[in-house]
Amino acid sequence: MEEHIFTLEVKCGPWMVVGDTGEGSLRVIPIIGGTFSGKINGTIIPGGADWNTQVDPYISHAFAKYVIQTEDGTYISVENEGIIDDRKAAPFLTHPKFQVAKDSTYSWLSEGEYIGQLTCMEDGIVQIAIFSN
Repeated sequence: MEEHIFTLEVKCGPWMVVGDTGEGSLRVIPIIGGTFSGKINGTIIPGGADWNTQVDPYISHAFAKYVIQTEDGTYISVENEGIIDDRKAAPFLTHPKFQVAKDSTYSWLSEGEYIGQLTCMEDGIVQIAIFSN
């Protein structure tokens, strides 16, 4: 990991349990807000979710998709995926991807490769530190 880009403080809502899909037990975890700060700063827009599949008693596959907005009003789409193994200590590594308008000040986010360090905090908060790879 090289440069710290920003850290997200994601607020999550109550889980919606879809149930056993054949690939595991699917839980949809709403993203209801939050903030991010670092090289760029802003807020997390409510409306995204983590489609989280519990594949065994200790391991789940997280796939979150949501939108963040920078302080200057730019919207950035985020997809973040990773494996959470409850037998190991946090942080868990994830692979975030960003989509930004190609004429945006932040278009460089679409071109890079990143690593996330995810830690589940208290009160439904998930912290994800994003680093360039």
